[in-house]
This record gives sequence, C-alpha cells and structure tokens, in this order.
Amino acid sequence: MTAVLSEGVVSGATDELFSVGSITKLFTATLVQRLVLDGMLDLDAPVRTYLPEFEVPFTTRHLMTHSAGFEGDVYVDCDLTRLPQITPPGSVHSYSQTGWQVAGLLVESLRGKPLPVLIDDLGLPGIDAWEARGHYGLRASTRGLLEFARLHMEDPALAVMRDVHAPVPDRYLGGAWGLGWRILAPGVAGHEGNSPGEHAMLVVTPSFAVALRGEPAKVHASLRSLLPEIPRFPGPPATPIPVDPHRAVGVYASMSLREEVLVRDGEVWLHVEPLRPDVAELIPEQTVRAVQLLPDHLVAVEPVRGLHHVHVLLGDDGTGRATMLHNSRAQPRVA
Repeated sequence: MTAVLSEGVVSGATDELFSVGSITKLFTATLVQRLVLDGMLDLDAPVRTYLPEFEVPFTTRHLMTHSAGFEGDVYVDCDLTRLPQITPPGSVHSYSQTGWQVAGLLVESLRGKPLPVLIDDLGLPGIDAWEARGHYGLRASTRGLLEFARLHMEDPALAVMRDVHAPVPDRYLGGAWGLGWRILAPGVAGHEGNSPGEHAMLVVTPSFAVALRGEPAKVHASLRSLLPEIPRFPGPPATPIPVDPHRAVGVYASMSLREEVLVRDGEVWLHVEPLRPDVAELIPEQTVRAVQLLPDHLVAVEPVRGLHHVHVLLGDDGTGRATMLHNSRAQPRVA
C-alpha cells in the first residue's frame, strides 16, 4: 500500500489504524525538537543535566542519532540508568531502542505530561498514541502518517531534523542520520517501522511525502520506484571480493543479540541469534552464507524477509581483527 502527499493533496491513503513500530521514534523526536525550540533543552548538554540519575555524559543529540553508546535493545523490566556502556558516547552509530526510551522519559520529565498526551497535543488526525512509548507503540493510519509528514514539511523550524547530524557505517542504510530521521539520500529522510505482521515506512522529500505499508521487500521496491536515487539493498556480487577470515571470523554480541562469522567448508557464514523474545520478534534467528561486497562489507547470499542485509566490519584490535560488526546495531567482538 502506497499513499502520497504531493502539492498539499493526499492520495491513496486509508484511515485504518495499524502499529507503526519504530516510526514512533519520529514523534518522540518532534517533541524533543519542540523542547529545543521552546528553550527548555540543549541538545548538546549531558542528559544528566535534566535526568541526574544517568551518570554517563551522553547528550540528547546522541540519543537522537543512535550514538549514546549504551546497550540498545534492553528496555523491559530493567534499570535504564545502569545499562552497560558498549562504546563511548558519539563514537559510532548503533540503532537503539533503549535510547529512545530515555528520550521519551526526558520529554515527559520536562513537560510534566505522559508521552501519549503530548503526542495527542500535536493535534494530528489518524493517530492513536494511547500505548506509545519513546521508541514504539504508536498506531496510525497512512493518512495520519502523511499529516505528520505535512507538519514537518510546512514547519521550517523542524527542517533541521532532516539535516545530517551523524554518519552511519553502512552506505546502504543511507550513510547518515538526522535528528530521529534516517537520511536516505540528499534531501530525502525517512524511517521504517516493524512490528509483528507489519512493516511500514514514512519518507519525506522537499516536494512530496510517501507512507508505505506491506512486506519489507515490496515496500523497498515501491519506494525506489518513486525515488531511484535512494541506495538499493544490494544482492551478492557476481565476483565477490575474498573475505579475510582473520579479520572477520569471531563472535560479536550484546545482551540482546549474538552474531557469529565463521568459515565452514571454505565458505563464510553468518549466524544471527536474538537473545531476548522481544528482539526475536523483529530480528529472526538466521544462518546465511556471506560474501564480501566491498572492503569490510559482508552481504548475505540468501535474502532474509526478501532483503540481502549488509554487515560492516569496524575497528582493529591491533592484530588486524575487526572489533565490531555493524548491521544498524554495532556489536562488539567478544571472541
């Protein structure tokens, strides 16, 4: 399903509410930016300035660009102030559900209202924020998503959110992140949302916006038919670059996800294992062959949910071995 907002007119939209998953983060980001505009928040001040229970000096900008550096997929029944710090704040992009939980807490603390009420206060039709948290839980219609996009297209004070604010190691993810928005191409920003049985995407350009809903591969194909300048998810190359086993092979893990690069019968394989039930809903356990697409870029030979995902090797431990494996999330080497 594809709905478009162009020249002020919405076409192809419906009023059916569905779970938009991580697109919720864009609503939280908008509330954060309004705090900035109201002079209540400095993006570059440590979050502990406003929430003193957090000891590590990450900033709100770090939260909004997924670079705060702490464990990013633990957010249920846990103390958010005591999560392991995986990387120094601001050092590397690593997609973080937890960071947006913290951003939601920050908004609620400074405004003195629950997040669902604050989202309702935006006054947008086709939005059900009753179960919204900082990172997830919003329900919306495609019409409601496009009205949210209209808000961003018409308010110049929100345009800064779609500027580049942090690099992303994987060029196929767009290569950069804004404030909440993923930068897909120059002038093009968007965000995906996954929930059980649902996949959606919202994209804003200078002249139009599009809301898509459906199977991941079909959503990406529809988007690229409208915006061919967006980097495509690649397939395996006809002539792969040989993989250096010394650099790549190993186990990379956090509290929520374990990934292993191994060699079996002369081929490189990638095994991905979610360690928490909530993560397993979004990232399935998988074992796929991998080849090198570009230096330090491993691509899955077999598609998962219709897409050939790319994993990027980062860092050097002093012996030539990568210290991290990045596929939206930065997983540190543990073995």
